[in-house]
Amino acid sequence: MVSSITSKRGNSFMSELYAVDVAVDFIDAVASHAEERLRDEGHLTVLFPNRRAVRFFERRLASPLLLRVTAAALEDFAKEAVYAHADPPPHYQLDIDRYFMIYDILRAHPTLYQRLGGSMEHVFPWCAHLSNLFDEFDQHLIASVTPLQYMESVIPEAREILANLNVLYRDYRQVMRERNLTFYGDIFRRLNGLKEELSGPFVLAGFALLTGSQKSFFLHLFREHDTSVFFHTDLKKRHPVANPYRLYADWMRGALWGVKPKVILGEGSVPEAPEITFHESFDTHAEISQVMAEMAEDMTGEAKDASPLDTGIILPESSALFPLLYGLSAFDRPMNVTLGFPFEKSVFSRLLDTFIDLSLTRHERRGFHHAPLLRLLSHPFVQAIRVGKTLFEASANRLRDIIVSRNLTFVRFEDLKPAGDFSENDVENCRRVDGDILRPFVTATTLRQVGNVLKRLILGFREALSADPAYALERQMARSFLDQVLPNLTHSQSADRTFNSPKILCRALKSLVTPIHLPFEGDPLKGVQVMGVLESRLLNFRRLFILDVNEGILPKSSKIDPLLPTSLHPLVGLPAMKKREALFQYYFFRLVDGARQAHIFYQNGITGDDKRIRSRFVEQLLLEREMETNPADNGVEALEANLVNTYSFHIPPTTAPGTTPPPFYRERIDALLNEKLSPTLLDMYLACPHQFYLQYVLNMETEESVEESQSPLEVGTMIHNILHEAFKGAQQNPLTPEIIREAREASLREIAPTVHRNFSNLSPLRRNLLIHLAKFRLAAFFELFEGEVGRFHRVRITETEKPLSATLSGYEFRGRADRIDEIIDAPVAPARWRIIDYKTGKSAEVPSRNLGEFLEAFDFSDYSLTALSDLKRALRSTQLPLYLTLFKRMFPRRAENVEASLLLIGSPGGVITSKAFQDRDIPTEKMERIFLYLVNHMRESKAVAPHSESPCQFCPYLRVCKHANRSGVGA
Repeated sequence: MVSSITSKRGNSFMSELYAVDVAVDFIDAVASHAEERLRDEGHLTVLFPNRRAVRFFERRLASPLLLRVTAAALEDFAKEAVYAHADPPPHYQLDIDRYFMIYDILRAHPTLYQRLGGSMEHVFPWCAHLSNLFDEFDQHLIASVTPLQYMESVIPEAREILANLNVLYRDYRQVMRERNLTFYGDIFRRLNGLKEELSGPFVLAGFALLTGSQKSFFLHLFREHDTSVFFHTDLKKRHPVANPYRLYADWMRGALWGVKPKVILGEGSVPEAPEITFHESFDTHAEISQVMAEMAEDMTGEAKDASPLDTGIILPESSALFPLLYGLSAFDRPMNVTLGFPFEKSVFSRLLDTFIDLSLTRHERRGFHHAPLLRLLSHPFVQAIRVGKTLFEASANRLRDIIVSRNLTFVRFEDLKPAGDFSENDVENCRRVDGDILRPFVTATTLRQVGNVLKRLILGFREALSADPAYALERQMARSFLDQVLPNLTHSQSADRTFNSPKILCRALKSLVTPIHLPFEGDPLKGVQVMGVLESRLLNFRRLFILDVNEGILPKSSKIDPLLPTSLHPLVGLPAMKKREALFQYYFFRLVDGARQAHIFYQNGITGDDKRIRSRFVEQLLLEREMETNPADNGVEALEANLVNTYSFHIPPTTAPGTTPPPFYRERIDALLNEKLSPTLLDMYLACPHQFYLQYVLNMETEESVEESQSPLEVGTMIHNILHEAFKGAQQNPLTPEIIREAREASLREIAPTVHRNFSNLSPLRRNLLIHLAKFRLAAFFELFEGEVGRFHRVRITETEKPLSATLSGYEFRGRADRIDEIIDAPVAPARWRIIDYKTGKSAEVPSRNLGEFLEAFDFSDYSLTALSDLKRALRSTQLPLYLTLFKRMFPRRAENVEASLLLIGSPGGVITSKAFQDRDIPTEKMERIFLYLVNHMRESKAVAPHSESPCQFCPYLRVCKHANRSGVGA
């Protein structure tokens, strides 16, 4: 059957749809079609979704036919068409001008503006989110937004914006028209308005998930012009588990284009399935070592003239780019790099972050905070600044020594005086740097002032960078900043607009800097192709390497949108997140199925602060291999072991190499045991004796970072304090619905001022998110107690923040109960007691139910790591058993009927979870022996080492621990 469609005008041309099997070279199929068409046609327009495919198409077609073809990425074609037909041409917006335009729209609605905070500091952060949302509306040709339902999942400020979203979008479109402004999405909206003026023939090649504007434009071309559409899909049903090509289901059955496709199978020229090898690694360096090992045999001088589609290395994350390039530099083989490197990972970006921290932490009277100032003085670019005829390095180092030796918290440059090695010349140099760069930056109120300071800074150290080949990347970063960011600061329409808050100015700067990537041009097309997933679209490689195929990377995890969560996107006409995940699934499987050999790399374990697990895409491929071989029972693990090549890259440890306690160990342990012993200390030893050794014996500091975020400990402390104050007045009185309601109202009132007081480092947006979440959790918390008032005869709070302590065999143990309740289940029932500890996390550990049975058989004289590991599995945590023990020692009359409970305020779904522990079946002396056993284990153990790897995920010493990623630990 010939699949075609005739023009509604009766023209003789036929538009055609072609499904190209994924194993067939897609670029070659499109180029062959173009060659055939150009025998009769005078000119042909070929559109691809990205520029990289255009380059390969041009290489394949070559002259002289290429002279009769317009080959372009759709975005470039759209811009050219719009600017060619618009009179006058529109003005493409700078990001910062766009943010201010939306800010002025919000300010034009006084009621909404006040509800959002009534100041630039509170309102401006929403402008970037609205900018992105409005641009998506334009891409999908959304004309208006109906009132939104189901907005309970967004914070109050976002709710206010969404309630007025249609009016705001209408105002935005009006301003764009009146000022003749355009942006990415608006370009495609304008292109749809010009489609009647365009003429074919066209070839649309490789498009998948279409936006509304693309769909409208493409369907017009298909129905009104001679247009051929090519798409790359699986025509041989390679994947029985789940179809990764389901994006094209409507295309295959003719529902979208009105015709069914012709098929291009490439029979006999390609294998049915690629040869796939899986590689499991500990971290990025291990992955790259594996890549080098796999490529070593084929990276000889004879391979220099290989096709550019011979080898492709795909990096879903750009963080691995420079380690990879360093590894590839060992081979005598050209490389073609088309993956941008993120500006925010550069040394120059860290310098900008330091300037921002200096501005945000500066005290009006006391000066600069020491922490960012020390980072600034240590930065190589700052030390390379010329002050007069000398470098600033020596003066910077001497000032740093003074700050550290005098333990200064704040520093005022005008107060500096000569002292010791710090000379009069050093004082003068420091004051000049302060006057020329630091003070102008922190006191700037306009974008132009900030831009001028940063330009002066870059010119100040550029000479030093040009002389050192090690800073080649940083020179390009500085050039990118001058070319891409500086115009936003000094040439925008908002360059002289005054910011009333340094936070807003710094946030605007960060919003401009964060998206920047160091561009790699990627020409000529020679050698190994190193590119990202999007750049690799439509290319078929003989040998393929895909790195970092982990959850959260492939597919990418969705970012939290405080304005419009992804779950609400369909309500406004935007595609659901599942479609984006399906798109990346298609990209991945198309790459793999189109290769002859595919090497898939993933990280498994702990890297930095994250636990990495392999992607669901890898899981599907492994499952399909297992289904092919039909393994016998218990044979899956053995099969997977044969499929996966495991490699670990070991970082040299910085902790002591042996596991035997050092000579000073016993002395420091005894000194530690003379203090009060807490559940936190005992639990750390129970979980990992090595972490206990590093923290409590060596007093090793953990790695610290300055971030605009809140720590779980700080949030937990805030919740504890609020609940303590709420229930403090209700002690000794039976709980009633009125008391609970008063406590609830007092707690909810206190959340906002407490967050603003304790988390001033957060942006207003993050503070509002924290307030919203805390109110949501505490509301559920009080609902729990409202239910208890009706379920029990009487509930009385006897203590809040109650210290618990007792001496056991000469050692003093302590704890602090968040609350102690007296509960009477029925009018004639005896009182029972409940010790409560609040937990603001999502999980917590309580002893297993078989703890009593375990203790009956446990050898309390065995101080091996194996015995400690066995105790850990049964006991899990000492907190609740210790609280019970201390309570019984302090209140022996109440010992007969007491339990300890954890209340998980951060449980998923907003449901407060209670985890209780009762020791009625465990003799008191057995319980006390647990704590004494842990103390004796600290003193008598022959090995300072972990007994398992389970605590590593959250260990602050992971980067330096010699035991990380070990294969096993002896007892």
